[in-house]
Amino acid sequence: MTEQVKTKSQNRRLHVLQVIGTLRMGGTENQTLLLLEHFDRNRFIMDVCCTENAQGELSERFFAAAGHIFTCKWSRYICPFVFRLAKMLLTRRYDVVHSRLSEVNGAVILASALSGVPCRIASYHHTQMWVEDEPGRRLAMNVLKGLTTGLATRILGNAESVLDAQFDNWRQRPQKFLVCHNGIDFAQFAQNISTDVVRNELGIPIDAFVLGHIGSFRELKNHRTIIKVAKQLLGKYSHLHVLLVGDGPLRKELEDETIKEGISQNFTFTGVRQDINRILAALDVFFFPSYHEGFPSVVAEAQAAGKVVVGSDIASIKQVLCPEMRQLCKSPVDTEGFIKVIAELLQRQDWRQSLGKQGRQYVMKRYSVERMVESLQNLYVL
Repeated sequence: MTEQVKTKSQNRRLHVLQVIGTLRMGGTENQTLLLLEHFDRNRFIMDVCCTENAQGELSERFFAAAGHIFTCKWSRYICPFVFRLAKMLLTRRYDVVHSRLSEVNGAVILASALSGVPCRIASYHHTQMWVEDEPGRRLAMNVLKGLTTGLATRILGNAESVLDAQFDNWRQRPQKFLVCHNGIDFAQFAQNISTDVVRNELGIPIDAFVLGHIGSFRELKNHRTIIKVAKQLLGKYSHLHVLLVGDGPLRKELEDETIKEGISQNFTFTGVRQDINRILAALDVFFFPSYHEGFPSVVAEAQAAGKVVVGSDIASIKQVLCPEMRQLCKSPVDTEGFIKVIAELLQRQDWRQSLGKQGRQYVMKRYSVERMVESLQNLYVL
């Protein structure tokens, strides 16, 4: 176990540990960071434990916001990790441990229980869990879920659909399960950002119709449908441009596919970006045809930026969209349906503007970072 030290004075405030994987750009990491940047420092001290490493695009902000940041390496054999973490928890004497590791939460919750942590919270963020093919690993994941259910004082899902996918009859156990939606920092979307300036920086024509996506390049994000839709639309709308933000194992393959299809000049791949508010300012429509999601914060952020979202008709996306945008949702494999909707939006600027205003009003009432932070702080003091 290694420790990267960042010391802060400690007093009688509640001592909380957030357990995450890394400090790289990602949904769970961003939500943890938002909490760290907004929590009540008169009432809490917040530390972070990373199970992979304490490095990544968000590390500077994490180190500025957290108390101590530790690394406790995950082990696929589970028990060594549990013993290392329990030893650390006994040394630090935390009041609250909040595990954000989804399918392996049980290991953190067990270590917390063994070390006498009174408040043990497990968060789930996805509707589809990662499980290895070997029967032994599947059994281990089931055991870890059982440990979470039995030993956690609270189990959180960032959306109703997440808890539906993971736990039977969770609604009948309100003393154990709770939905805590992700929070959005709306202050960054109140800035006056020039669309033309951002497009110039990215090398995108000012007069283009820009279709954008932000997310990791993995199968569940369904970038292939984005490319199929764009190829068909380009046959009629040559000024279409696609902006893809993020990184991941499929990026090179998808870049090669646009070259093979002869449409690479209409695509921009930016890699990972932290200025999401500026990226969204460059778009006309946000396209999000995922197969699976938990609480897609970027969908709420796109609406906060006043953008129309065309997404999959899966529950986790539709529940974040304003009612007027839900009619735009299609099956993740309905290429023709997406083409029809986007083509109509492309031709009707007034409709886009109207939907954008409705979406912004909808999310600002429901998904503020202040509401998220208050909900978690209330749980920490129970």
